[in-house]
Amino acid sequence: MIIDVLLSSCARPDVLDVSVKSFLDKIKTHKHSFRWVILEDYVEDSSRREQGKLWIDKNKNLFDEIHIADKKIGMGWHWQGIVKFCKSAYHIHMEDDQEFIRDINIDPIIDTLIKNQNILEIMLRRIPDQDKDKNMQHYKSPPEVLINNLPLTKTYFMSDSIGFYNTNLVRQVIDKAGWESQLHECGVLTPVSNKLGFEKYTLDHNRIIHYNHVGGKLGYKKGAWK
Repeated sequence: MIIDVLLSSCARPDVLDVSVKSFLDKIKTHKHSFRWVILEDYVEDSSRREQGKLWIDKNKNLFDEIHIADKKIGMGWHWQGIVKFCKSAYHIHMEDDQEFIRDINIDPIIDTLIKNQNILEIMLRRIPDQDKDKNMQHYKSPPEVLINNLPLTKTYFMSDSIGFYNTNLVRQVIDKAGWESQLHECGVLTPVSNKLGFEKYTLDHNRIIHYNHVGGKLGYKKGAWK
């Protein structure tokens, strides 16, 4: 099966390079193939735009589709912007500023999504769930479960960050929320996905970390760069 890798980027080639190379090193499959799609957001700084485009052009062999925005998309619109280009039943969404630090075989994850058509997303984790205020509102300790022999942690929070998605369910959520709306995770995606009754999980159990937020460590907040 072809799995789309949807990459949201905003002209930060140093962290983008880490994201892509660590994905290629750590994310494994024995029965699927990847179709890479990148959406490069527009930034006002022309020098920064050119540096971003230069990296993409230098690495264009990695991508099946390259989309360069001619006006700013911005946070809260970036995800639906790239979902529009998705052609696969299940997809991986990644951003330009994470470093994958753990080997992950996607095959049991995709099998679980296929066998459980009400699971919207299986997310990857950068900090322990017990440390996330967004989960603390529901559970002092988020419930750990096994589905299809895959260890997962249940959550009622919907993220548009790094993880594995059922594309059809994602489109139902965005249809309900509005494709032109700003899709805040807490204020929009979470209540809409809960109202639709879709299940959401994080891969593995509470304390296992899958990636580092490189942009955060460098102080690149909300799409900022050096």
